[in-house]
Amino acid sequence: MIVHLARRLILLSLKIGRKFKNRQSNSPRERFWMLALAPDAWRSIFKRRVLMLSRLTTLLWQSKFAKKRGVKSAKVLSVEKIETFKPDTFDTIIMFGNNFGLFRSFKKAKILLKKFHKITGPGALIIAENVNPYKTEDSVHISYHKLNKKRGRMPGQLRIRVRFRNYVGERFDYLLVSKKEMKEILKDTGWKVRKFIDSENFMYATIIEKE
Repeated sequence: MIVHLARRLILLSLKIGRKFKNRQSNSPRERFWMLALAPDAWRSIFKRRVLMLSRLTTLLWQSKFAKKRGVKSAKVLSVEKIETFKPDTFDTIIMFGNNFGLFRSFKKAKILLKKFHKITGPGALIIAENVNPYKTEDSVHISYHKLNKKRGRMPGQLRIRVRFRNYVGERFDYLLVSKKEMKEILKDTGWKVRKFIDSENFMYATIIEKE
């Protein structure tokens, strides 16, 4: 169950967090956003300095909720501004909700992972969820994988957009990868897989540690 997987992730995060001491773009066209919490923000929960990566709409309400719970500083900004953070700013990067897909492509993932390496401290972790695109028997999905490969894209590299009533968003890439592909992406970025956590379906989570 996905819910069970989420619970396992949260419990694992809490367990890992106790080992660490306490520390410390605004363009609507950007698809990849961050919620940066001040050092005190997660002190009572993870005991770590946390960077959350998610969709803009999700982060907006998460930021609002965090402030209601007493967080003094919670900023939502574009991932393109990640270099504004100093080295050793964060201990943990969270990518729940299948948000490993927000890396968008093989090349972009490697670039951002190297940037994550610079702004995180020793022993830093990335906790991410993703979907294995190959766990399907749907002929439409399989045809889409083949078409992507012909175009020089990763098989699970989706090209999607959001529609709501009369509103239509711009198209953007969303990356789904297998465990093997994830390991390939992590090569030479300063990160490696510590542990995979499987669910009962196509979803899985990964604990990624800094080398």
